Amino acid sequence: MNLTKIPAQMLLSGGASGEGTAGFINPEAYGMDPSASGAVNKAALKAAVAAGPVMIPAKSYTLSGFQHSGPIHMVGQGIATRLTFTGSGAGIHLPVSSVNFGSVIDDFTMNHETPGGGTHGIHVEMLDGGYFGKWQMFNIYNDLSDRHQFGQNAVYLDNSGGAADGIATGVIEGCQLTAGAWAGIHGDLIGDSIKITRNVVNAGAGIAIDLSQVSGARQIVIEDNNLTTFGGGLLLDSCGQTFVNRNWVEHPAYLSEFLPTRVDAQLTLFNCYNCYVTHNTIRGGAGDLGPGGTPITGANYGVVLSGTTQLSTVKENWIAAVAIVRTYDSSGSGTNVITDNVNG
Repeated sequence: MNLTKIPAQMLLSGGASGEGTAGFINPEAYGMDPSASGAVNKAALKAAVAAGPVMIPAKSYTLSGFQHSGPIHMVGQGIATRLTFTGSGAGIHLPVSSVNFGSVIDDFTMNHETPGGGTHGIHVEMLDGGYFGKWQMFNIYNDLSDRHQFGQNAVYLDNSGGAADGIATGVIEGCQLTAGAWAGIHGDLIGDSIKITRNVVNAGAGIAIDLSQVSGARQIVIEDNNLTTFGGGLLLDSCGQTFVNRNWVEHPAYLSEFLPTRVDAQLTLFNCYNCYVTHNTIRGGAGDLGPGGTPITGANYGVVLSGTTQLSTVKENWIAAVAIVRTYDSSGSGTNVITDNVNG
């Protein structure tokens, strides 16, 4: 029997069938092209995603936004797959009105054509009490060399209507994100069992990770992230049984002043319960030397527990900077444990 070797380019181009590598569809078979307009590429990618799993080639494309209402499986080929978005809205908008189960977004660079342009890089928007479950976002990159971040959030999990099922059982992992004016990763009334791990959230005026949970939700894991932003590293609002472990949380004094638009701490728990904050490195206080060696205005606190926060533990964190108060509990609950934190 003679075997015919299929050239790699044929696999990537998809040929007449439009099939890509390992059963993925190449959107260029639907008209997506580096030289095409943003509107043409938007329509082509939408048609390809509707037809099945998509793998986008390692090329640069302009898109005038992208919207898809159902489950999505869209994969790039690493940093060299570059999507540059135009317009005033979100880059990738996933409105969910019923059940979206098993969506995967993976392995490409996405930026806005203008620094601070548009709204959100990826916007999952719950409509009419839908459910966004068993989802994965891996290896999404914002190009730090040009700082063309989105205006509000890099990733926005938006259940602002408070749907009881909402956004749950998902992972954000291995991403390189630049925070907009709101946050890098923003979860609004999210649900159970969400893991945020091994991400870098760098620069930007917003909070690196800003999360609130819908009533009754539990279990968020935030671990092994590098959070280096101007507006605070982490804000948890009404979150239950959240584990914050082994993160680097820093204000980059070497770039600019701290911008406490919402919080005056690097890590804040507000109205939270039964959370566990341990083995994090937290730094960036007032008096750190900024550009030119001039002392800057930094965060006043390393970790703050406020509102009705209760039954939470802050233990064995390394908190260091000039003129920073390591921990402060203003909740008055009397049930929080703060112990063995080191000021390096």
